Amino acid sequence: MATYIGNCADLIDWKKITAPLDDIVSDELYNADTMRLYENHFLNSTNQLSDFLKDQVATSSSQIDYNLFLIKEWSSKYRLDTIGFSLYRPGKHYDATVDNILIKLLGGNITTTSISRLDPGYNVPIHEDYTNIKEPNYDPNKKVCRYVIFITPPETGQFFTLGDECFHNIKIGEIYKWDRPQQLHCAANASYKINYLYHLQVEY
Repeated sequence: MATYIGNCADLIDWKKITAPLDDIVSDELYNADTMRLYENHFLNSTNQLSDFLKDQVATSSSQIDYNLFLIKEWSSKYRLDTIGFSLYRPGKHYDATVDNILIKLLGGNITTTSISRLDPGYNVPIHEDYTNIKEPNYDPNKKVCRYVIFITPPETGQFFTLGDECFHNIKIGEIYKWDRPQQLHCAANASYKINYLYHLQVEY
């Protein structure tokens, strides 16, 4: 079971953070078109990647292999045109001081954060995230925790699942710690409004 940490809505004005994102198209956009471009680049040696996907080329071979595995899995088991989500980064798309506020609350050192966006009618298939924990040279003695924060008002039809738990109509600002950093999760948005979530990985 995910561990309930508390609520941060009195510390951060999440509506002020997310409202500008409604009009920003992130370069970390994952949909049928970008996934096919990514797959074609590595399997067919094309050169039609977005700036973000070009950056991905420079990542470790193990991450590339995992990304291609996910695309193959999703292509064979889902309608790709129903998949569509974006990631926004601190300092690039929104105020990075949010991380400073959260780290005072949670402690430790943040290694990665992002805001995910799921538009109405789209889903994120079940998967594990590729993080630096999967890298061969990662220190196994480090304690790593993952957190999710619900940063949009409760909306019927917006779902986030983590392991065997389903989160629906969660109050804005609620924080939950994952059971473990690498855990199966997925999301769907059957509402009429954009759904944003805040994701953090913290080392202690």
